[in-house]
Amino acid sequence: MEEKLTTEELIELGTKAEDAGNFEEAVNYYQKAFEAGTTDGLLGIGCLYLFGNITEKNPAKALEWFKKIVEAGDTDGWLAMGWAYEELEDYPNAISCYEKVLTYDNDTKFDAMYALARFYLDGNVKKQDYAKAFDFYKQAAEHDAPGAMRALGNMYRFGRGCEKNLSQAAKCYKNSIEKDKDDANAMCSLGAMYYRGEGVNKDFAKAMHWGLESAKRGYTTAMNNVGQLYEDGEGTKQDFVAAMAWYQRSADLDDADGMLSVGAMYYYGKGVSEDLSLAKKWFQKSLDAGNKEALIPLGATCYFQKDYQPAITLFRQALTEPSMQANAEYWLGKIYHEGVGVEKDIHQAIELFTK
Repeated sequence: MEEKLTTEELIELGTKAEDAGNFEEAVNYYQKAFEAGTTDGLLGIGCLYLFGNITEKNPAKALEWFKKIVEAGDTDGWLAMGWAYEELEDYPNAISCYEKVLTYDNDTKFDAMYALARFYLDGNVKKQDYAKAFDFYKQAAEHDAPGAMRALGNMYRFGRGCEKNLSQAAKCYKNSIEKDKDDANAMCSLGAMYYRGEGVNKDFAKAMHWGLESAKRGYTTAMNNVGQLYEDGEGTKQDFVAAMAWYQRSADLDDADGMLSVGAMYYYGKGVSEDLSLAKKWFQKSLDAGNKEALIPLGATCYFQKDYQPAITLFRQALTEPSMQANAEYWLGKIYHEGVGVEKDIHQAIELFTK
């Protein structure tokens, strides 16, 4: 006679099957776990649909399974329903579910606080309220809700809903990493703080250490930071080839800043042969991905390729961006001074140069 498995054993077998990529087997174990008396089985099946493991991502199907958790009398299902509604971009219903969780006195409410804090922080659906967001993040962090300690660090770092406290921010990031050894976001933030000497002593070696730990876990911002450290020779020996490799990894993951940096390496011939055509390609990709910082370098590349009309258009676009205005005025002044793509106009050039 086959030995009857406990619900814990069934969930464990389901998890192992899921980790091994045997999703149909995982569903079978999760279903048996539910039939044996635990709603964790329903949660497991719903998450397979939510994250796209069993098939293509299907939050609507996940929602059906999560609703069954509530129907079975387990109030934790409201939290999972909130996740599904968020994936469906039905934010009012997501918020309603999370607020429903707060009416029950169990640890799930701290996960709901973490979720609600994001809405108060962004101010897109809920009225923006940094103080409320900070309070929720703080409570969630004190009860180990995943991601909450890192989020609390961000609040301290930028002074949102609290007094700006860089040393406390760094402490939060360190605590977050201790709790989650794969928290690439916190690692990247901590590395940036060591780079700038914010809340900690400036230390390029530690900036590189945490940047690499984050980048190895696929965090594109960290890849760019590591590339910059290699390019500048800070915290490591200067190495343009290594810098280019990290920028390229970021760009290949569709990161607009990584694309911009790849373009710059081709533009200046760092770690690769100088190639204005490839520089132009990557600057354009960065701009198309929404990075307006690419306007000036793309315009400059067009200028050096004697493609003046697109260059003028790009520089004029850059004039509307306060951080680029002076640079754009210089380039347009240069164009009017030389009379390329426009009629030569020394007075216009002088006016642009002296703004």
